[in-house]
Amino acid sequence: MKNKKILVLVILFISFFLTGCDNYKDGNYGEQIVNSWFNYSYGDIDLGKTRRNLEKIKEIETTSCDYFTKYKSNYIYKCKLTYKEIGETLIPLGEVKTKDIYAVLIPYKNNTFTYKVYNSSSEDKIWEKDSDLK
Repeated sequence: MKNKKILVLVILFISFFLTGCDNYKDGNYGEQIVNSWFNYSYGDIDLGKTRRNLEKIKEIETTSCDYFTKYKSNYIYKCKLTYKEIGETLIPLGEVKTKDIYAVLIPYKNNTFTYKVYNSSSEDKIWEKDSDLK
């Protein structure tokens, strides 16, 4: 997963210099953040699985994100996650479950990035109270 995170960062870095504009307002970045968040693993540690279990997510079907706002130097994306819930069976055919989540792209001075995801149970504008966001 470390390679995926590096790939996301490289794509962000290259696309910024190719366009010369603020291309981080593209919702695709939010989708990449959400997918990385719920699939992160490093060696024997599968943090993505832990996160999926906490949210009761068996399988993510789709992710769609739109740029929401910029807070300080961080980009906030509002995302809708469509998923199958843990314990869901084929009978009856499962209804679609969705979650509203916020993905945050956090830039650092040396042209690297990290990210965070806040779930739908987070209070409004939770990122304004997060000390990690500068």
